[in-house]
Parts: sequence; C-alpha cells; structure tokens
Amino acid sequence: KLTYTVQLLMSYLLLHRHRTHSRDVLADVLWADYPPDRVHNCLNTAIWRLRKILEPPDVPPGAYLISTSTGEIGFNTKSNYWLDVDVFEKAFDKLFSTPIEQVTDAQIQSATQAMALYTADLLESYYLDWALGERERLHVCYLDSLSYLMCYFYSSGNFARSLAYGRQILSYDPLREDVHRQAMELYLTNRVLSAREALD
Repeated sequence: KLTYTVQLLMSYLLLHRHRTHSRDVLADVLWADYPPDRVHNCLNTAIWRLRKILEPPDVPPGAYLISTSTGEIGFNTKSNYWLDVDVFEKAFDKLFSTPIEQVTDAQIQSATQAMALYTADLLESYYLDWALGERERLHVCYLDSLSYLMCYFYSSGNFARSLAYGRQILSYDPLREDVHRQAMELYLTNRVLSAREALD
C-alpha cells in the first residue's frame, strides 16, 4: 500500500527522474518540517517500502530504484515504465520547438492526445514547495499548449476549433485579455461564415 510518505518519495523521484539524489537532500526536501531525529528514519522507511512495492522478489534489485555507491537514490529511467507527465512534456517540447507554419499533422495529433492526460492539477493534495513549483510549471505548460493549438487552428482556418481552445484557456485564466479579444474575433468570424453557409 502506498502511504503518504511513500507517495511523496515516489512522486519526487519520478518528477526528478533524470538524476540521483543524496539522502540528505531528499530528507530536507520531503520532510523539512519533521524533527531532525525522525527525518532520516522516515526516509529510510519510505525507501524500503517503495522498493518492496516496485521490486518484489521476482523483480531484480535496481530495476526501478537506483542506489549509487555514495548512497544516492534515483529512479531508473531505463526501466519499462510509462509516466503521463513524461509523455506530456515530450509531446510539447517537440511542438514548442516547431514554428506553427512548419508543424505537422502528426505533431498536432500527438499534442492533442497528450493534452488529454492533463485531467487535473499535479499532486493536488501536496503543498510542499517543490510540489507547488512542479504543479505551476505543468499548469503553465498546459496553458501554453492551448495557446499554441489555438493559434495553429486559427492559422489553418479552423476557426471553430481555435475558438474551443480559446474558451479552454479562459476557463483556467479568465483575465487573459489577449485571448478574450481573439475569442471575440473568432466568434464573430464563425457567425459570419455560418450566415454565408445558410445563404448558400
């Protein structure tokens, strides 16, 4: 069973999966509010429990949790794992590095599929500084992705879909005046096009 402390440790290791971490850093980041005499005991217990969950007797040690010779701990990114945050980030790293006029249909499809993975804010029940930072970072990335897709569909003449992404942005950030203006323009354009189609 994933206790709160084990969830805390696993979440941190997964979100910072591209490096290993010293036990002192992990203890300070994850249990800064705990009494000093309890911190390392909490960390050691959480590591032991997490290893039991990820690496039961039929799974080789180190398959998912890496331990270095200096005692650092990390997640094994070479393991057979799937992480929604990883899929989301990779899709949009590639998209954001591509100018809208050069983006491919495959990239847009990959991006829209990745966006479906963002169903809620990251780690909603965690209020430690690192969790708040990661939550905000991914939220900004999500809003940026909506803006990109809004601009893409506007430039490709799909005004209805562009407007839909604009409305999504405003549902999260209703103070975006630039999006309000573009959404109004799109709404009026859609009305004009619909009227023309009705006349035809």
